[in-house]
Amino acid sequence: MIRKIAGLVLLLIAYASTAQQKQDKPFIIIDGKDTITKNEFIRIYKKNNSISSENSKSVEDYLDLFVNFRLKVKEAEDQGYDTTQSFKREYNVYKNQLVKPYLVDSIKLEELLKEAYNRMKTDVRASQIMVLMPKDPTPEDTLKAYKKIWKAYNELKKGKDFAEVAKKFSESKFTAARGGDMGWFNVLRYPYKFESVAYNTPLGKFSKPFRTRSAYHIVKVTGRRPNRGRVQVAHILVAVPLYSNDKTVEKAKAKIDSIYNLLQNGADFAELAKKLSDDKGSAYQGGLLNWFGTGDMVEPFEKAAFSLKNVGDISKPVRTPIGFHILKLINVAPIKSYEEMKPGLLTQLKKSDRYQLITKSKIEKLKKEYNFSYYKKALAAFYKAAGDSIMYGKPDKVKLAKLNKTLFTLDGKEFSQQEFAKYLIEKSKKHSLRRKEEENEKKIPVKFYINEEFNKFADNFVRNYEINKLPQKDTEYKFVLKEYHDGILLFDIMDDMVWKKAVKDTAGLKKFYEEHKNNYLYPVRYEVAKFKVNNKKAEKKLLKLITKNTKTDYTPEELADKINTKYKNAVSIEYQGLFEKGKKTEIDEALTKSNGKIPYVYQPKENEIVYLKNKVAPTPKPLKEVKGLVVSDYQNYLEAQWIKELKKKHKVFIDKNVLNEIKKELNQ
Repeated sequence: MIRKIAGLVLLLIAYASTAQQKQDKPFIIIDGKDTITKNEFIRIYKKNNSISSENSKSVEDYLDLFVNFRLKVKEAEDQGYDTTQSFKREYNVYKNQLVKPYLVDSIKLEELLKEAYNRMKTDVRASQIMVLMPKDPTPEDTLKAYKKIWKAYNELKKGKDFAEVAKKFSESKFTAARGGDMGWFNVLRYPYKFESVAYNTPLGKFSKPFRTRSAYHIVKVTGRRPNRGRVQVAHILVAVPLYSNDKTVEKAKAKIDSIYNLLQNGADFAELAKKLSDDKGSAYQGGLLNWFGTGDMVEPFEKAAFSLKNVGDISKPVRTPIGFHILKLINVAPIKSYEEMKPGLLTQLKKSDRYQLITKSKIEKLKKEYNFSYYKKALAAFYKAAGDSIMYGKPDKVKLAKLNKTLFTLDGKEFSQQEFAKYLIEKSKKHSLRRKEEENEKKIPVKFYINEEFNKFADNFVRNYEINKLPQKDTEYKFVLKEYHDGILLFDIMDDMVWKKAVKDTAGLKKFYEEHKNNYLYPVRYEVAKFKVNNKKAEKKLLKLITKNTKTDYTPEELADKINTKYKNAVSIEYQGLFEKGKKTEIDEALTKSNGKIPYVYQPKENEIVYLKNKVAPTPKPLKEVKGLVVSDYQNYLEAQWIKELKKKHKVFIDKNVLNEIKKELNQ
């Protein structure tokens, strides 16, 4: 439904982002209370009249449009359009999108972007030991994983081989069997905490145990190298299914070798890929693959691709888990400058877990700005009042309802325990479907749960508080939000009062058409027929009949039949009907030659006769032929009538003195 704002804003609704000027004056007052100031109107006028000089309107012309717009929005508010669920839903979508940049710590964002760029310059190879935890780990789950990872760490400290310890302790199904080897990788591939440890651990060393969201890890850095940039290749694949026997592998190897020999003897790579590659997704493009960098492909494929030195070079057959490949280097691209890479990095960063650090940093700054603090005793009261099973959807609502002391302060205001109690009850509804056995098996301490939820609640409360304060703090945000608000209302009420009404009101549409059908006339048209004649005698006979036809009024078919009765198949009709000037060149030529004389016969070529039979004066087009245009005009009519009603219903005061000041400031 983001269909609404774009067109409407360009039409006449907009609020610019500059700050309110001093010494503002009321300019337009509707019903004695809704006021648009002088500076506000100037701001709106300038924005809408800077789109293009062709669309520019005088202040007085624009004023009329603007007043009409304000009346429509007021009518929508009076009718409660802004209270409907559909309005609230769409408005909140806009609001949530608009507010995002205001809830980001721009300094932290820039810091993380530059950090990612600097790290990007270096590829890292690492091995890991990973001990997994459940999706929602209890303290018991966490402790169990913690003990296991430290047991592995202690064995490493004793000098045991990292690969052997990884095989013994690691729970990663992808790396454990390989002694923890993860291969080469670059930034924004793994969780931020994991990436940071990998980039900060010295070469050949292993880290202390650390936790990410779903696991504990130990990382050993086994390699570092400069980033080789990105590469694009084409490939030819001969697939080898998993668990294939030796005979199948040998057959595939023989096929890829034969393809390689063809390439060595000058065969076209793209043509062979189209015909022989088992990768049908790329074969139709001559084997072309998307650009990729470190860690994007399996290691043998990636190694072969980056080993090719010159564009056009072709690799020897390479084996990967899916089969045999031959690669051709298409293009290479080194790392670009920070400014060039920044937009792409920003897109990736927004999808990564480190973006939470940016929003979290902003929340922490807001907490300091608004002097957020809470009372520990007031929070501790929830440990008993909430009930032991609150996290399983069973809060003690009776005890929670009795909590009414101040829990926290924000911006000099006190907020009751009930704020948090309502949040807990609402949150518990989401957990009400947890399995019974989960409740019995995993008793999460209430204190742990309450503390975690209070941190989430406090962050969200501060966030929402800031959102509500933004219109007072930021003029740009205030006016853009107002633009969205009024634009949605305008669209909705116009849809009901004008657009849909014109389409649905078939009786009204027909009546409007009958009253205005002379606005939808055909232009002057000419009744024309073109004959083809393959017999000179038949041609002479036809010309004679046409000359007499002004009295007998034969149709083109009757004229042709009369000739063909004597001269079989001598005459055919190439076209006939009513034609406007400018539709056919030979008809226009005939009209020029006739010099206004109708009927008229014109012979553009041998054996061709163009017969101008009649001139038809303009007549109304049928409704079905012009319905789209009539609907549009009917909508304009309904809108004009509606505006008349609104102007009768509402009192609009315009200060003429302020109008003159505005015109003077705008040099009008």
